[in-house]
Amino acid sequence: MKKIEIITSWDDYHPDNYRIAKLLKKYKIPAIFFIQLVVNHEWVGDVKDFIVRSQIQDLSKDFKIGSHTITHPQDLKRLTWQALKDEIKGSKEMLEDMIKKPVNWFCYPRGRYNDLVLSNVVEAGYKYARTTLVGNFKKPQDNFRIKTSLHCYPRKEYGGIDWLDIAKEKLNDKETEYFHLFGHAFEITRDKQWDKLEELFKLINKKI
Repeated sequence: MKKIEIITSWDDYHPDNYRIAKLLKKYKIPAIFFIQLVVNHEWVGDVKDFIVRSQIQDLSKDFKIGSHTITHPQDLKRLTWQALKDEIKGSKEMLEDMIKKPVNWFCYPRGRYNDLVLSNVVEAGYKYARTTLVGNFKKPQDNFRIKTSLHCYPRKEYGGIDWLDIAKEKLNDKETEYFHLFGHAFEITRDKQWDKLEELFKLINKKI
């Protein structure tokens, strides 16, 4: 049986990112954590800012860290030229200074971007950029428009089918060559999906 290329990625800061990390390590699953540097507009010197930075540094010991911008703008396409540079290049520089490792991944906040945004990502020195699109089970052909396979969330694209059922079907499908799972810790907690997530991780572990 051919191996499936498996990636998981987790967006935003949340205390339960640590809970996800613990499960990832338990089942030996690789991950990228995309964490913005400012939460709720709170900045340097604030207690929450310190907590966010500590989490980034802790997670970087076992997982890749990717940029999700500094402030997580609603739409990068609406920013001024300078603000766009600051969010994309500035976040990369700050993260690399923080974790002392290259930051090669970028995630477009809310998946919103255009050619100008993408060109800034390339110019900043990133090697990969992820969107929020789902439904892709083939190896990506464009490193800066990477589509995911599944979001741990009841999206309209699923047509009412549970995301765990879709995951099980696709992980056992001989045609699946790529499986990129993404999610948000706050959604898993809010929607009480931790048991389902661990069930999926057990299945992924068998495919690695």
